[in-house]
Amino acid sequence: MLITVNDHLHELNLIDAIQRLGVAYHFEKEIADALIRIHNTCSDKEDDSDDLHTMSLRFRLLRQEGYNASPNVFNKFKDGEGSFKKSLVHIRGLLSLYEATYMGIRGEDVLDEARGFTTEHLKLALPHLNSPLSTLVELALELPLRKRVERLQSRYYISIYQQEKEQDDTLLEFAKLDFNLLQLLHQRELMEISIATACEPLPVTKHRPPAFSPSATAPASQPEPLSSLPMQALLSANYKKHHSQSKLLLKTAIRVFAFAGKYRGSYSNGLKSYVCPFYCSYSVYQDELLWGAAWLHKATKNPAYLNYIQVKGQTLGVDETDNTFGWDNQHDDITLTQDAIEKFEEELAREGKSYRISYLKEAFKEVSKHFFIEMEWLNSGYSPTLEEYTSVALITGAYFMLTLVSYIGMGDIATKEVFEWAKNKPKLLKAASVVCRFKDDIQSNQLEQMRGHVASCIQIYMKKHGCTYEEACEKFNRLAADAWKDINKECLKPTEVPMPLLMRAVNFARVIEVLYQHRDGYTNSTFETKDRISLVLVDPVPV
Repeated sequence: MLITVNDHLHELNLIDAIQRLGVAYHFEKEIADALIRIHNTCSDKEDDSDDLHTMSLRFRLLRQEGYNASPNVFNKFKDGEGSFKKSLVHIRGLLSLYEATYMGIRGEDVLDEARGFTTEHLKLALPHLNSPLSTLVELALELPLRKRVERLQSRYYISIYQQEKEQDDTLLEFAKLDFNLLQLLHQRELMEISIATACEPLPVTKHRPPAFSPSATAPASQPEPLSSLPMQALLSANYKKHHSQSKLLLKTAIRVFAFAGKYRGSYSNGLKSYVCPFYCSYSVYQDELLWGAAWLHKATKNPAYLNYIQVKGQTLGVDETDNTFGWDNQHDDITLTQDAIEKFEEELAREGKSYRISYLKEAFKEVSKHFFIEMEWLNSGYSPTLEEYTSVALITGAYFMLTLVSYIGMGDIATKEVFEWAKNKPKLLKAASVVCRFKDDIQSNQLEQMRGHVASCIQIYMKKHGCTYEEACEKFNRLAADAWKDINKECLKPTEVPMPLLMRAVNFARVIEVLYQHRDGYTNSTFETKDRISLVLVDPVPV
């Protein structure tokens, strides 16, 4: 398809459409060949175009591919006073420049200036635009392409693209069919994962009451409702057909750490009396402390952790016959995770890759140990400094661990050197973890403080600087934006590891941007999250 394209702008638009429609993974070599040719023939020194859309789209596509295209080409659109020209009124051009600015790195002031300029003008123009351009602008202002989950973005863009005057009917039909086929695959995987992790409703027994549905006042009360959210996250991190094994392991890891890291505090409110004590949590942080001890005992066989459970645990079983399902007991999830690890270790051993499991175990232990630090802070009433909090919270955010876990099921591209790279927490993974931690804290802070939680970065900053809640949120939004610039920098060639490995971390950061775009959409999925999951996993694209 790309080989027969001769027109430069048409070629750029076609690559953009293929990527937005979610079918670029079918044309990876063709797109790579086209962009290296564009990079070599249209160097930054050649001011070969006065078209804002062409230059902006080319810049973004090259940066996405890892080429360090210079932002200085945009200086030609400034006036004699150094401001962007007021005559720049073409909406497609402004929109393309707006999207390009989110590929910037630190120190590229012209892109920061361009973002402010385009944001202002696109907001002013939006009420006067017609579809599909109005929809494109609205989506971009909500969240730029760089921060969007690709699979969800593709679902949106299919509807937009079919309204475009210059659409390619063959490409559109192919994108629809491909989306629906992948959706069927993901539905099958979700079913298999649900069965494998015992997420189907269990029979009602004296140990387990009827299933209780989550609500706004009781965000979760049994394993079943948690299966769709992690599945959405892992599909967002990698949706290609050939990484199903990685998805299964990643799902298990996400689920366990979601229990310990997100669903904190008491869940008694709103539960019927017959549901307790099976789903009610009375010990606030004690359940997580016991959960961490149980995992550390499983992973290290250190008797000190088992002793901790025996001394302080009232409801958490420590033997293999335990069948309690309370929130204070995550024994079943620990067992499932351990079983999954052992299963993958056997499979990887047959491929000569069993060394990967040691990295997984170390990552789990590290997160669990840092959970203990947070629990000790809370129980003792200690208020950490921002530096202390960040050093711990970036670990308990689990993005270092999850990125490493996502490599386990990958092929030969994930070498031992790659695992060493991830283990040492390179700048890219640190930046992605900053996005995760700060975006999470900004949106979930108030609810978590109401139910009992160690001080977040928001409280710590407010106390230190005597500022308002809004000022603190603005500060950490800026830090998250700077972290995105670091992510972009680390994705420029030459990279430390191949791009597909880097994109795992990028995609995890995107998941957080989407889940926490308007609220804590992970803890309370009754708003946008539910609809987005349906678009990706349930509702097929009309053909």
